[in-house]
Amino acid sequence: MLSGILAGDGRIYFGGKGQRDYHGGGLSWIDPETHEIGGMWKLFKGYSICWITTALEGRYVVISTRNEKVFVYDVQNGEIAREIIPVPRSEKAGPVLEIAQGRLIGTTEDPEVKGGGILYGIDVKTGEVLFRKKLPRALQFSWTHGTAQWDYQKGPDGFVWTVLGNVLVRIDPKDASVHILGKLDVLGKFAFVRNSASGYDLYLAGHEQIRRITDIINPIPSIKTCSQ
Repeated sequence: MLSGILAGDGRIYFGGKGQRDYHGGGLSWIDPETHEIGGMWKLFKGYSICWITTALEGRYVVISTRNEKVFVYDVQNGEIAREIIPVPRSEKAGPVLEIAQGRLIGTTEDPEVKGGGILYGIDVKTGEVLFRKKLPRALQFSWTHGTAQWDYQKGPDGFVWTVLGNVLVRIDPKDASVHILGKLDVLGKFAFVRNSASGYDLYLAGHEQIRRITDIINPIPSIKTCSQ
């Protein structure tokens, strides 16, 4: 299992990959109240599931694979509603997050430019790819390592926070503009914590000591100090 999420039907969904005698992935779920379990795998032959998230108040489970394809699972109907290819010929669809009702922003590596990245938008209701935007650097990650060494999450300001190369950035969901905040010596998971000044500090894992960037949202992000 590589990713898990709570969906609108109250079930917890898990995505993962097969080992040894199976090349592909699987989607499984459990109802924490009834302990009922279920899942599917045949549809995901050749598609390891490495990232899942929800959209439209949990109506859909959005499944990103170690391939170019994103699957959209309808929890109400119990079936795959549609399949989307955000970036043709990419080795993986990459992480995705909902930034508005039914609209998601994702990122992956540019199949045409070594080290480059692509930011994309998709509509889960229609399957439409809303945009593709080339980036000078990619969120460099390996699905085999899970998500312990990097992050891709919506911050308290509504922006998507991640890293491109070794640079901490935030992405404006309104126009997909990328705001550069500064370089990181070691990458890691993010945690936003509200401080006494009504702003937010950013805590970074990945190092032997937790790192803190103070007042990164207060109200305009700026790196003032970085302590270990």
